[in-house]
Amino acid sequence: MQRPTNLWTIMLSGGNGERLRPFIRRVFGRDLAKQYCAFLGNRTMFESTADRARMLAPPQQNVAVVAQSHLERGWVGQEQIPEGKLLAQPFNHDTGPGALLPLAYVRRKEPDAVVVILPCDHFVYPEHRFTEDVRNAVKAVEAFPERLVLLGASPKLVDADLGWIELGPPLPSSSDSDLRQVNRFVEKPPADEAARIMRAGGLLNTMIIAARLDSLWSLARRHFPDTIALFERLENAFDTDRERDELRQAYREMPSWNLSQDLLGRCPSNLAVMELDGVEWNDWGRPERILETMRHLRPADEPLWSTELLSLTSNRTESPKSIAAIRHAVSA
Repeated sequence: MQRPTNLWTIMLSGGNGERLRPFIRRVFGRDLAKQYCAFLGNRTMFESTADRARMLAPPQQNVAVVAQSHLERGWVGQEQIPEGKLLAQPFNHDTGPGALLPLAYVRRKEPDAVVVILPCDHFVYPEHRFTEDVRNAVKAVEAFPERLVLLGASPKLVDADLGWIELGPPLPSSSDSDLRQVNRFVEKPPADEAARIMRAGGLLNTMIIAARLDSLWSLARRHFPDTIALFERLENAFDTDRERDELRQAYREMPSWNLSQDLLGRCPSNLAVMELDGVEWNDWGRPERILETMRHLRPADEPLWSTELLSLTSNRTESPKSIAAIRHAVSA
């Protein structure tokens, strides 16, 4: 499928992944946010996401949002998206402002853009199947421009720490029977409720979203007009020597809110969902989830690395030999 010329990719990399930081310090020997770690192979999760973004849209139409502290600590730099735009948040106000900041930049450049939002801290495999699914989501946006199209993942087990999507019927007049309405969007439900949604065929929210920029912007304006006003005030400062100072000033006034819980959860009638097809997806927010993915993909290696990886979730000090063993196992 020929990619639309007005397609932009948004990479979300503003979080610090606090829950995984002790594990990362013990495996990699230094402090890093998880999206800047190369758990498998030689690419970090940020670099892998940037490669997928380039498969979807022209590289100059890729915008990444990071924390200012990530730049200052040398975890990430412009060289990792050389033709794109790297935006640094002075403060972390959760994923709502984190997503709207790059959207404000795209809105300044191309108001009629279609955008794909890609979190940088999730595992996906294989990449060619994943990008095909994203392209199908973009195609669905062309058919239903008022809808935000989410990609959902089929759950393997009940996880009350993730977002869940309760499916509605297929969208009327949709030529794609896999495109469903969203009955309810539930962020981090109690375990019994997550189990019920799973039994009913519900999907996990991957936070991968395809949408018309103006549809997403209008939805945010309806629920968070003060945040939208701050970003609209900021738009003329992009790519000028005023950008950093005005961004800092705007963020001093910015409320914190979560894109999934506080926006998507309020407006299921504005959403649609497609299931990832033949794609392994996992939110690597805990060491156990990394282990779960590796068990699924590399069962023959389990005797070597499962004990070592599990031991890193404990409080005891690991020897350099065990650290080397786990790093070799997950990179081989």
